[in-house]
Amino acid sequence: MKWQLVEEYGVGSFVEQPDGTLLFEHEYADEDGLISWMLSCRDKVTELEPESVKDKLYQIACDMIGKYERKEKKHG
Repeated sequence: MKWQLVEEYGVGSFVEQPDGTLLFEHEYADEDGLISWMLSCRDKVTELEPESVKDKLYQIACDMIGKYERKEKKHG
């Protein structure tokens, strides 16, 4: 993700934390655009705030699990 952030937002767009994670803060005008960007990053990002975006990401993840959940096949 580091190089993606550098490419898209510049070298100064994040702060490397002591644990090696990157803290990225950015203003956004479109919540749906932010969510789409985050989903494109798959599980490599964690939303810290706002809570409304975390809630929407959670709902999307739950919907996807329901859609792709593997059902155990019972052999009779």
